[in-house]
Amino acid sequence: MSPDKKIQVQKILQTYDVDIFTIMEANISDDKLKYYQFPGYTLYNLPKYHQVASGILTGVKEGLTSHYDLIKSMGSTQDKCEIIRLNVWKCQNHFKTYAVYNPRQNCPNFDILNITHKTIVLGDFNAHSTRWGYKDTNIVGKEIEDMLNSNILELIYSNEDPATYLHYNGSRTTPDLLLASSDISEHTRRKIIDDPGSGHKPVIASITIGSKSMSRKVPTKLSWNFKKAD
Repeated sequence: MSPDKKIQVQKILQTYDVDIFTIMEANISDDKLKYYQFPGYTLYNLPKYHQVASGILTGVKEGLTSHYDLIKSMGSTQDKCEIIRLNVWKCQNHFKTYAVYNPRQNCPNFDILNITHKTIVLGDFNAHSTRWGYKDTNIVGKEIEDMLNSNILELIYSNEDPATYLHYNGSRTTPDLLLASSDISEHTRRKIIDDPGSGHKPVIASITIGSKSMSRKVPTKLSWNFKKAD
């Protein structure tokens, strides 16, 4: 991650008052993490694997209670998918977030995800499906369709939204997906913002926490996808 990219990320965190952020393909080794501090955030790092574009950097706003778990790293099995889980508590609500990076040409196993209430699954899946704007459906896209059909998960997507990735050949696609459990899906919004120079546009997910007893609605904001952060 270059100094310029780090400044761009910090601006986005401040502008959108982000509670949680994840950066896919962050490419940061644990010994280099000290150079990538973000004031006001507690960081968790899944380090890059060998010389492969990989690793997930996660930040949680200080003051929020959180618990981080590494679910799967790239070199652990033949399946190269990277998955981390973050449990966060805000306004007496417990949210579970899975961040996923699935490399191209990899067939992932999503059975290890435990989908319950107040669960978010997000990341770069490299999954093709006509349900989110592709002209074809690949194996990973079929896996996600099956996951949507067999779990209390909803895809947060609109055909009106801009694509999240600009290919070098000029085509635009959406490999970056946001899924929310059905109990919070109606309160979850997705916003694609300007590309900070990575090819992938950052995606802001906002979850409105509200109940009859709460006069004030508090948006919990997650941001991810500052991909290829070097």
